[in-house]
Order: sequence, then C-alpha cells, then structure tokens
Amino acid sequence: MYQDSLFSSNSPQVFNFCGGQLVLYTGFIPLNDAHKMLHTLHTELAWTQSEIHIAGQKRLIPRLNCWMGDQNSDYSYSGTPMIRHEWNQTCLTIKELIQEVTPHHFNSVLANLYRDGQDSVSWHSDDEKELGQNPFIGVVSLGQSRRFDLRSKQDHNNKFSIELNNGSLLLMSGKLQHTTEHCIKKTAQFCAPRISLTFRTII
Repeated sequence: MYQDSLFSSNSPQVFNFCGGQLVLYTGFIPLNDAHKMLHTLHTELAWTQSEIHIAGQKRLIPRLNCWMGDQNSDYSYSGTPMIRHEWNQTCLTIKELIQEVTPHHFNSVLANLYRDGQDSVSWHSDDEKELGQNPFIGVVSLGQSRRFDLRSKQDHNNKFSIELNNGSLLLMSGKLQHTTEHCIKKTAQFCAPRISLTFRTII
C-alpha cells in the first residue's frame, strides 16, 4: 500500500525549551504517502465532535477526533471520557514507523481532524495522570501545514513556534508537558483539511 521505507533519512531538528525537548522530522512520511494516508483516515476513522466542560457548561470542541488504542488504554480529555476504538491499520503502520526512530512504545493514539482554518485547539498541556510523569508524545501531521505554538506556563511571553508540515513527525519529551502549553490557533487564511495523530502511552 505504501512505500517499503516511509521515513526520511534526513537528520531531525532538535529544540530544547523550558526543560523539555522537541525533535522534528520534517519529511518523515513522503508526500505521496502522506496524501494517501490523509484520504484513508479521513474516510475510515469514526470521527466525532467531543464535548468539554468550561465554567460548568458543555461545549463542542472546534475539531473532530477519534481515540484508538490497546485494551486498558482508557483516556479522558478535559473531564470527558473518550470512546476507545480498535486500531486502524494505517495508524498501526505509522506507529511502527515512529518506533523505528525511537525506542519508545505507544499503546494509543488521539486523531484530530482540523476541517478548515476555523478548527483549532486552545492552549493546553498533555499532562493527564494517565500519561505518566513525563509523557513522551509523537505527533504526525497529514495534510495542511499548521503552526504549532508553545509558551512557558510561568512566562507567556516566552514562546516558541514550529510549522508542522504534511508528513512531519514531532516528538515531545522531558518536562515539556509540565512547564509549557501548546495550541493550534484559528486562522482566516484558507486551510485544507489536516489530520494530526498524537501517539501516547497510557500508564
């Protein structure tokens, strides 16, 4: 279905920020394969629009999502339990590719579908107790390039941004989820669909 060797041999970019580390592979998945994977996942995944609780009120998040993982990988986002689905084969393929460049093992993935520029994710940290003390997270981006912003929790003026292009892989580790927040902002510019796959390990 896909090329025998998907990930790029290009050296990754390494960034240290607020006691954590980010490693970016800009060409992790070749563009032709990334386009195929985007179409496959857009069609096959059981997309839903989750609710979160803000100030005692339920609100729909501005994107679609789908949670997949091994058994005993239950997960809640902003107080809302996610419905676990069985692994999609394309997501399993990508997981195995990531595990070829890092010794870390993932047992789950949260897929997010950003339908256009008005879909976003607000400032947050992936610091839920299910993810352990210093979560190791791998983010694969398919489709439209979007800017990934980070800021220090102690000093919001201390910011850092990375452009997540089609086929890129971003690895986050160390204290990053405790010392920083990240977001994907809305934009008035035209944006084609983007799928992000955030691979995690539920403890």
